[in-house]
Amino acid sequence: MDAVDLIELQINLEYQVLSGDRLIPFPGSTEQARFIVYRYSDGLRCFYRFDLPAEDMVALAEVNPFQQPELACRILDCLGPNPEYGIFESYYFGHRPLPSEYPQAAWEGRVVRISVGGSPVCSAWSERRNERCAEVAVETDPEFRRRGYARQAVCALAAREIDAGRVAFFSHQVDNLPSQALARSLGVIHFATCTAFD
Repeated sequence: MDAVDLIELQINLEYQVLSGDRLIPFPGSTEQARFIVYRYSDGLRCFYRFDLPAEDMVALAEVNPFQQPELACRILDCLGPNPEYGIFESYYFGHRPLPSEYPQAAWEGRVVRISVGGSPVCSAWSERRNERCAEVAVETDPEFRRRGYARQAVCALAAREIDAGRVAFFSHQVDNLPSQALARSLGVIHFATCTAFD
């Protein structure tokens, strides 16, 4: 599976994609980006919210939002003042984690928990999922970080999603150093950097 395929899978977790790479958020979704751009090995892939005027799409096509985010924000002001943006790294599991990688993982419904002394200290879940893929999320109590619990929980969840025939994604904000370290320890494969303007 190449980066273009992975980008298509990931964007479809959050939006319906119409012709012209127009996006419609799923009902009830908190994802309402005006403009999303993936940077990958062969260039940029852009998506535009369905109500963005055509002239603004043309203007945005001339902007590299990773190098000129303020200019992209000025163009996007037409959909409301003060657009915000973030940059995220996107990865996928190219392998199925082994059971030996998550010996303390326990399932509670669709959530993986790691407990210490009978109390849960780390949880992983599928932030978004459909029949083809799932986005893995994790949270660890601050006093229990850097002990490998997040790695175990994410591995257990990714293994279950892969067993169900889904691609397991892992993403984080570009400046989230603990998540960067977790991605390295997981051995996930980077396929794109994404910026989203809300």
